[in-house]
Amino acid sequence: MEKPISYFDWKLHFRNNFPHKNGKKPSNFKLTSLNEFKILLRNFYKKESLLKSGGIVSSQFDFQNLNLSKGMITCTIKDPSTQEYEIEINKEGMYIHHKCQEFRNLNKFKKYFCSHIIRLFFILKENDKQKAVELLKHISSHDYNFFPKVK
Repeated sequence: MEKPISYFDWKLHFRNNFPHKNGKKPSNFKLTSLNEFKILLRNFYKKESLLKSGGIVSSQFDFQNLNLSKGMITCTIKDPSTQEYEIEINKEGMYIHHKCQEFRNLNKFKKYFCSHIIRLFFILKENDKQKAVELLKHISSHDYNFFPKVK
């Protein structure tokens, strides 16, 4: 079974070559797809959610549809507390559907990803880094509906 990432490993992963102090880039900073991924994802998370996502293992994700070229993703997440959550991302329809409480609470005033969606993007990055960056760019530059199926 896969082990969750420790807090320190997670923090080191983001600290390396990531411009954030005073908005200045280190002299050796190069905009690679990994750095671009970090910068884009940073717009959508709060620190608490990022840290919480380190405890979610990729084996908890069951993909029904994974088409990064079209930007269509449907998956189910099995939470250890026997809850099941669904995530649906649709680039063409410009929406993200997810019903966890953390996602709802974070999106009252500004659009943020919950720990499930953050972890999903790390899995997508491992699958195809460039397509994951393209999807994050699209979400960043368009007004996605984060609650299309909630009435």
